[in-house]
Amino acid sequence: SPVDLSLNNRGEFAVTWLEVIPPYWELTSVWVQRFDLDGYPEDRAFLPHDIPGNYLLPFTFPRVALNDEGDLVVTWRDQPNPDTVYRRFQVFDAADEPILSWRPRGHLLDYEELGSWAEPYWLDDDRFVAFWTKHLDQGYGIVGEVFVHRGLARYPIRAVVVDEEAYMWGWSGSDRDFSVVFSSDERFAETHERGYSHWDPRCLWEHGGGVLGEIRDNEPWRRTTLFEYTPPLGKDTAYSYLLCATTAVAACDDRIVWVYTRPNPDTILEAWALITDWNMGVGVVEQPIVEKPPNWEVITSIGPQIVLRYQDRPDGFRASIFEASGRKVDELKSPAQTGVLTWGESYGPGVYFIVLKSAGATKAQKVVLIR
Repeated sequence: SPVDLSLNNRGEFAVTWLEVIPPYWELTSVWVQRFDLDGYPEDRAFLPHDIPGNYLLPFTFPRVALNDEGDLVVTWRDQPNPDTVYRRFQVFDAADEPILSWRPRGHLLDYEELGSWAEPYWLDDDRFVAFWTKHLDQGYGIVGEVFVHRGLARYPIRAVVVDEEAYMWGWSGSDRDFSVVFSSDERFAETHERGYSHWDPRCLWEHGGGVLGEIRDNEPWRRTTLFEYTPPLGKDTAYSYLLCATTAVAACDDRIVWVYTRPNPDTILEAWALITDWNMGVGVVEQPIVEKPPNWEVITSIGPQIVLRYQDRPDGFRASIFEASGRKVDELKSPAQTGVLTWGESYGPGVYFIVLKSAGATKAQKVVLIR
């Protein structure tokens, strides 16, 4: 989907879309603009990233979320080479000024060999959460990550659901892979398609499935196992792969509306809706999500000192500290296999990055020193 929009409670909405970049007519860039409820622009359209002079810029699938203070977060999909998909983001204030340091291609959410885009949602005027599909050890699933201080600090990525029947998570099509909605007390409902097939005779059909969850300690947690909410379907559900089916969800604090498509013999597709409360039962049994604890994590990412904990590192711990400008300013070293380290007492306030290289992979954690 090349267009997305977000509405806040103060009478404005933001739209993001793709445009080609002359003279690179096959390449696209992400644009963002604000409007009032009458559709009049409130600002000039702007880019959340740089436009390079002569190299590939395959930005696609932009998403936007707008809070009541006018801050907006934009996400997009970036694939600079055939082997890797990067999910990028940037946050802007009400004056369209970037809240995070400027990165030519945007800040990194996550990356993998294949994958689609990320869906952002504001929890309040300070925190937002992003969900995206990812290939996990148990198969494809949805993960989420909460950002605080308008994106300046982030909590660990957490798996929310794994579904082997969600076949479309294995590729990036033109439809939304999933849909999420929040209540005012930070409960959420998620829905996606669950695909089934029969070979003789050849037919395919889908059910709407999902989970209920909540934001707990600034992490997304699932409250139910995976369930299906569509009623039992019969012969009229068989359809070819050429037809498009999708699901969506909306909610308030006491009701959820689940929307799904359903073929029948007289029409190609119909839109159906099911209204429930938040106390839904448990349906399909899914594989338990086994989350391995990280062998290092930042316990305190914002403060006068940064606190880091690590474990199960036979060769000890070693990481580099960089300023936001990219200049290396310090190193963290410890010969112990397990321990807790503090850093930052002799350094000025600002944004820093703890960078650890291990087993051929590099992980960077943003931290903020304040006085």
